[in-house]
Formats: sequence, structure tokens, C-alpha cells
Amino acid sequence: MEEAELRFREAMARKTKYLERVKRGLEAPMPLEEYRAWADVVRQLGVAWARMVTESREQ
Repeated sequence: MEEAELRFREAMARKTKYLERVKRGLEAPMPLEEYRAWADVVRQLGVAWARMVTESREQ
């Protein structure tokens, strides 16, 4: 469970850093389809972590 949380938090940190760099004009935006796929992966990591937390509380 800790590994899932770490993977999710690292992915969110990378996503936040990327968005901030794009906002400041330091990095070019990636194509929309590529960004959506990346955001889906980050979301899936969050869902997996949340599911593990929920299951551990039910036991």
C-alpha cells in the first residue's frame, strides 16, 4: 500500500511540475491526446491506491 501511495504522489508531483512549467512558458505543451493518456495513468494510480486503502480499512 505504501508503494502505491508513493507511485501516485510521485506521478502527481511530475504532473503538477509539468503543468507549472507549461503555464510559465518554460516547456511546450504536449499534444492533447498524449496529455490525456498521461493524466489517465495518474488517475489510475490514484484509484489503485484508494482501493487499497479502502480494502485495508474493511479488514
